[in-house]
Amino acid sequence: MKDYLWIGLLAMVIALGSIVLSSNIGGHSIYLLDEAKNAQCAREMMESGSWIIPTFNGELRMDKPPLHYYFMRLAYAFFGVNEFAARFFSVFFGVLTLAAVYLFSQRYLGIRSAVFISLALISSIGFMLQFHLAVPDPYLIFLIVLAIFSFYEGYNYNKPVWIYSFYIACALAMLTKGPIGVIIPGGVALAFGVIRNGVKLKWIKDLRPHHGLAIFLILTLPWYLSVGFMTDWAWVEGFFVDHNYNRFINPLEGHGGFFLLPMGYLLIMALPLGIFSISAIGQAIKDRANDFILLSLLTVGLILLIFMISATKLPNYVSPALPFVAIVIGNYLSKTKTPHAIEKLWIIILMAFAMIIPLLLGYLLDNENYSNLLVEGLWSAMPIIFGVLTGGAMLLYNKLIPGIAIFILAFIFSIRIAFIEFVPKIDDLNPVKMAGDYLDEESNVASFYIFNPAFSFYLNQSIPVFDQVNQIEKYLNTQDNAIIITRSNVLNELYGLNLDTVLIQQNLFEQTTTAVLREKSEITVSR
Repeated sequence: MKDYLWIGLLAMVIALGSIVLSSNIGGHSIYLLDEAKNAQCAREMMESGSWIIPTFNGELRMDKPPLHYYFMRLAYAFFGVNEFAARFFSVFFGVLTLAAVYLFSQRYLGIRSAVFISLALISSIGFMLQFHLAVPDPYLIFLIVLAIFSFYEGYNYNKPVWIYSFYIACALAMLTKGPIGVIIPGGVALAFGVIRNGVKLKWIKDLRPHHGLAIFLILTLPWYLSVGFMTDWAWVEGFFVDHNYNRFINPLEGHGGFFLLPMGYLLIMALPLGIFSISAIGQAIKDRANDFILLSLLTVGLILLIFMISATKLPNYVSPALPFVAIVIGNYLSKTKTPHAIEKLWIIILMAFAMIIPLLLGYLLDNENYSNLLVEGLWSAMPIIFGVLTGGAMLLYNKLIPGIAIFILAFIFSIRIAFIEFVPKIDDLNPVKMAGDYLDEESNVASFYIFNPAFSFYLNQSIPVFDQVNQIEKYLNTQDNAIIITRSNVLNELYGLNLDTVLIQQNLFEQTTTAVLREKSEITVSR
C-alpha cells in the first residue's frame, strides 16, 4: 500500500507542477530583455544552421553557453518559433526538478516530509516565476539538483551510474551557465565529504575523479574549443572575463547591493512558506546528523555565500537554492505542530503587507496607460490577500495544517490567475506589441542608440544600431519606408529629419519610453 501511496503522490506532484508552471506560457509576449535575447539567439542559431556560435541581432552573444539554445531549437522544430516553444523546456525541467526533489525527499526523509517539501517548492514565488521564463536558469537549477542528488547516491552506495551522473550533470551545467554550474555542486560535494570524513581522502578516490574529469572534458571541451577557434577567442574572453570575472568583482549594470541582499532575495522568493525559514534552519542544524539535511544546508549556505561575496547581485542568482530551501522548510514543517513566535511575527508582517497590496498596485499602476488595469490587478491579487489574511489568522491561532494549506492554495491560484488574466492585459500595453500596427518582417528598421530586444524577436531581423544623427539620415536616404526605434529622451536629436513619431509608449516595468518613427506621412501619433 505504501508503494502505491508514494507513486500516487508523485503523480499528483507532477500534475500540479505541470498545471502551475505552464500557466498560459504562450499567452503573453516574449518581452523581458533576457527572454527576448535568449529566444532570438536560439532562432538565429537555428536559421544559420550553427550549433557553435551564439548570435543576437546578428552579433556575437557572449552571455551564456548554448545548452538552453539547443532545447529552444528543439521546441521550435516541434511547435514553431513562438512564445510557447521558447518557454516549453523551462516548464519541462521545472516538473523534472519537482519530481526529483519529491523522490529523493521521500527516500531519505519519508513521505510526510516529501509532501511538505514539494508543496513548499511548488508554491514558492521564485519557483513559479523562474520556471515560466525562456532563460537558462531553469536548466541550471535542474542540473544542480541532479548533480547534488547524484553525488549523494554515489557517495552512499558507490554505484557507478550515480557517480557518472554527477559528472555528466556538472558538465551539462557548465554548458548551461558556465563555471557556476560546477562550483556549486563541486563545492557542496567537497564540503560534505570533508565534514563527514575529515582529512581521510578515500571517499574522493571512491568517486572516480579521473573518470569524472575525462567525462567532464569530453562533454564540455569540444564546444568551448570550437567557439574559441571560430570566434578568434572573442567569445571565450567575453564570457569568462566580462560575464563571469567582472560580474563577480564589479557591480555591473547597476545590479549591486549590500552583503546580505541575496539572503533577502531568497527569503522573498521562498514565500509563502519562506516565513518558516528561520525556525527551519534551526531545526536543520539540529538534524544535521541526517546526511540529506546536511547536504541541503550546505547547498543553501554555499549559494548564499558565493553571491553575497559577488559584487553583482540579482534575484535569479540565488534561485538554485530554492529546492534545498524547500527541503529544509518541509523537514521542519513535518515535525512541528505550532508556529514559533518568530514565525508569528513574520505572519503579522505578511498580513499587514497583504492589506496594503491595493495601495501598492495603485502606486505601481499610477500611469494613464495602466490605470484601467487596477481592477484586473486587484482581482488577480485577491486570492493572495484573502489567503494571507485567513491562513495567517489560522496560523496565529496555531492551526498549522489548515493555515499552510490556505497559504499554498492562495499563492498558486493568484499566480495562475495573474498569468491567465492580468499579465496578458499588461502585455497589450508593451511598446513592442503596440508597434505591430506599424511594423512587420518586411519593414526596414533601424535603432537610434538603443532598442528593446523583443523587436528583434518579433521582426526576425537584425536591427542596425546607430548613435549619430547623420547615420540615421543616411539610412533614411537609402531605405524605402524606413522605421526608426529609439527612446523618447533622445527624440530632440532627431528633430529636423523627415520623420513622423507614430508611437510613444512607456516601457513596462521601466521609467523609459519607447518611440517609433517613420518617414513622414499622414499618420497621427498614438499614445
